Formats: sequence, structure tokens, C-alpha cells
Amino acid sequence: MPEQTFTIEVEGKSCTIKKPNRQVVESCLPLLAQKKLITAGELIINACWIDGDEEIKTDDDYLMPAAIAATDVLEFKNAELKKN
Repeated sequence: MPEQTFTIEVEGKSCTIKKPNRQVVESCLPLLAQKKLITAGELIINACWIDGDEEIKTDDDYLMPAAIAATDVLEFKNAELKKN
């Protein structure tokens, strides 16, 4: 199965990231609980980077909106706990 990828675009700059693995997701969850979206997104971008404009990683004007967008790659299936 091919690796799932995502493209993030910010005012003419773009990057491609892969779907985060379990370790990346686990590192992001506490940050998201603390509402640190930019920090969590930056972690995703750096850990999952495939290719793109380096300004997205180095220039805050591009990094901040890209990081917020990167948090949208975290998708979870619905789970339900039933008491027996």
C-alpha cells in the first residue's frame, strides 16, 4: 500500500508530508491537549517532511499557518467503549 501524503500550501510555498506514524502522533497529543497547535504542527512537519520549500520550516510567516494545517492530518477512527 503506498504511503499516504499531504500537500500544505501557504501563499505560493508548499511542502509534502507523509502520514504521521504512531510515535509522532503520541508526541503531538499532549501538545494538542495544551492547545499548542503550532508546536504540534511543527513537530509533524519536521518529522514527516518529504519535500518542499524550506521557508515553510524556517520562516515563521509560513511555518505558523502550515503548522496549524498540519495538525489536520491527525485523523482517528471512532471507537466505542461498552461496559460488559
